[in-house]
Amino acid sequence: MNKRAVFLFFLLILLFSCKESSHFQFERTDFSDTSLFTRFILPLHSRELLKNLPYNNLYRLYIDIDRQSKTVNAEAQIMYYNSSGIDLQAIQFRMLMNSKDHTPMIIHSVQIDEIPVGFSLSEDNTTLVIALGKELLPGKIVNLTIHYSLDFTTRPSYYFDFARIDENGFSIPHFFPIAARVVKGEWENDFLADGGDLLSADSSWFMVEIVTDDKVVIVTSGKEVSSEIRRGRQKKAYVAGPVRDFFICGATSYIPQVTLSGETKIISYSLNKDIASSRKAASITASALSLFSSKFGMYPYEDLKITALPMSALGIEFPSVFSIKEDLYKDPDGYLFEPTIVHETAHQWFYSLLGNNQLRDPWIDEGLAQYSVWLYYRERYGASTALRLFNSFTDRWDRIERQKLPINKNVGFYQGKEYGAIIYGRAPIFLLDVKNIMGEELFHRFIRHLITQYSHKQIDTEIFRTELIHFAGASIDPLFGEYFD
Repeated sequence: MNKRAVFLFFLLILLFSCKESSHFQFERTDFSDTSLFTRFILPLHSRELLKNLPYNNLYRLYIDIDRQSKTVNAEAQIMYYNSSGIDLQAIQFRMLMNSKDHTPMIIHSVQIDEIPVGFSLSEDNTTLVIALGKELLPGKIVNLTIHYSLDFTTRPSYYFDFARIDENGFSIPHFFPIAARVVKGEWENDFLADGGDLLSADSSWFMVEIVTDDKVVIVTSGKEVSSEIRRGRQKKAYVAGPVRDFFICGATSYIPQVTLSGETKIISYSLNKDIASSRKAASITASALSLFSSKFGMYPYEDLKITALPMSALGIEFPSVFSIKEDLYKDPDGYLFEPTIVHETAHQWFYSLLGNNQLRDPWIDEGLAQYSVWLYYRERYGASTALRLFNSFTDRWDRIERQKLPINKNVGFYQGKEYGAIIYGRAPIFLLDVKNIMGEELFHRFIRHLITQYSHKQIDTEIFRTELIHFAGASIDPLFGEYFD
């Protein structure tokens, strides 16, 4: 081979290497050190929460987001703990992203202890069923690996038009198969109705690696524990837990605003044009976090993040992070901005700590979050402002002419305006009636009891009723006849 040929040969190699540099593969993050979770949890809570580490599911998620192709390649390594109390022949996982005609989550293969196994999907593609081969006894663990991908070339239409991958960034809720719960011996695989939230999950531990281009500022439920940037790509690793879910989003032009509430850092992310609104969002969140910590028990995590994102809902909650509709930032003094932020902050207690099946019992977390907004306005602005807030609940109920529909129905029961009128209007009115009968001190003691007793677990209407009668006595019975079926 002459010198010219050698030169051309190496030039081709160089050109090929440059062309492929955008697909550079990082080494996998080593997630063997579970002490990393102490970075996510406030020191006061670390010992109490970490002692339950062996008794929850552990997810190690490896996510590669390609914004150019609008696809995600992913692997979920799941240490599944059988907390059901029964022998399991199979395990079910919910694929919440596949909740409408479009099915962006595709399962490619499943392994148990590194051995390939078969799997099946429900008819509507929202449930993955993995046969175990042998029974998994209560209190025992099995290690699963699920290879899957997400296809966003057609934008998913589920969950308030929230999910996207585009030139501005990404927002990817429910991006992994999440273990379904077993309740009274039956798997929860509810129909994913429109109009409400979708999650039902006990808390788990998450270790998540995200790889994408380095133009994006990534925001997640977790605490960042490592970062690397090479050849136009970035790899970041996060931990979170115990939490019910893990959310990831990012934007090419996010700017963070930071404030403190006690020991918790509040980080508000927005576009540059919305910095003033973002600062106000952080300030409101700090005030709400302080109040709710004093009333309901301390928020247990190091960070709470706020993201401004395009979506049809006013706000959407996830553990240690929530999203606010980007359009609200245009008018931070408007009547929707502050109560929406306070409502989503309250969900860090009512949904994140005290959980419920958001499809079957949406009144629990939404009603308690609305009650918390009323409490915030009374404490911060006085009784007359709290009355106006109460009137906003009755205004919602007025949208259906105050029909006395029961508050304890599933999302799919309510039609049209009924869901908002009952779940966001009549449900908090019920809770305020309970408070008035019990007295505020006893009512708040009852709420703190629920959070303490059922933290990182779930309650349903039956549990709520039983616990409430225990605290309030028979005097509360007439309210159940009025508000429940």
